[in-house]
Amino acid sequence: GFQLIINGDAVIFHKVSATAGGHHSPIIQYYFHRNRMIFLSGILPIYLRIPFVFFQLGIAAPAWSLLELLRGNFKTVLWAWRGYGDFLRGRTGKRADLHKTTS
Repeated sequence: GFQLIINGDAVIFHKVSATAGGHHSPIIQYYFHRNRMIFLSGILPIYLRIPFVFFQLGIAAPAWSLLELLRGNFKTVLWAWRGYGDFLRGRTGKRADLHKTTS
């Protein structure tokens, strides 16, 4: 029972992760890396899950980490790896200490 109105001339600008502190914020990096691992390893069949985790943790994440360290983003790398660690431990949900350090 609603009428839909569209303005094709409207322009919306999106500042990526602005409310969470930007792309390099600890919150964004922690949840991005942990949740990506949880989601993808959960939907992949078992014969792809193990190679995926080994590739991510053994090749992709170390290469990304090196680039971020060279850019001086130490906190970004630290929290990304904490996300990987929590993935391996099976931890999900909100991480309280992360939200305390960024408020």
